[in-house]
Amino acid sequence: MAVLIVIALATLYGVFLVSRAVRTLREKHPQAYEALGSPPLLGNLAFFKFLLMREYDALDDFPLSNLLRFLRGYLGIYVFSLALVVLVVLSPENSAY
Repeated sequence: MAVLIVIALATLYGVFLVSRAVRTLREKHPQAYEALGSPPLLGNLAFFKFLLMREYDALDDFPLSNLLRFLRGYLGIYVFSLALVVLVVLSPENSAY
């Protein structure tokens, strides 16, 4: 049960970070925001490609780059941790049979 609460909180924090990054892009870099297809507050595939390929470095915006670097690392750790939880839950030792 505690694991589910941690996952839910981590997910909410990730959503907060993505929405903050998208909002900052919209307000400070409208051309880049438009080039990404005007992503919604939860992002889109173009936004995540922008994030993973580090295209934000071309904007020359240190605070935004720091936020996006942190978000990139956070998402990597989140996905890895979520996969680990799924593997542990599905392991034969946790099987009901």
